[in-house]
Amino acid sequence: MSNRIVKMVSVSAIALMMGMGIAGTAVAETPSIHGTASRTASSLTVEKGDIITLKAGTMFPVDGSTLSKDGQGIINERINKYRGQSQVYDIEVTGYTDSTGSAEHNQKLSEARAQSVADYIAAQTNLTLDQIVVTGKGESEAVATTPEGMAKERIVVIHVVAKKK
Repeated sequence: MSNRIVKMVSVSAIALMMGMGIAGTAVAETPSIHGTASRTASSLTVEKGDIITLKAGTMFPVDGSTLSKDGQGIINERINKYRGQSQVYDIEVTGYTDSTGSAEHNQKLSEARAQSVADYIAAQTNLTLDQIVVTGKGESEAVATTPEGMAKERIVVIHVVAKKK
């Protein structure tokens, strides 16, 4: 995988990458410092440069924001390379939903899921919550009309960015 820094990728571009099969590659179980994600859970993420896209169906219960054990394992594996580098990186965590339910409910759910991921990252690294920007986009970028497409819209994106000087 390339180590180049990705400036910004819209959720539409991420969904396009996922639709093209980039996310479907199976990953063998990989032990991390704090646990192991199952083979299935590991294959349900996309990592491109410094952007990590987590599929909400694996990370959270339906209509919930409590991070699952598989979700914790996935995050541990994906952020491991950033441990101990809090002086170099800041993190942006953005939650997205599909258009099922009310816009208000989806906005709150996307914010709660992003916050849950941010809290977990802060607890597992030496990053402070001041270094993690949390945003919920709700259904603002949802366009899918099929169950498969809607599942791809239910994501949390972790964007690791160089610290602003």
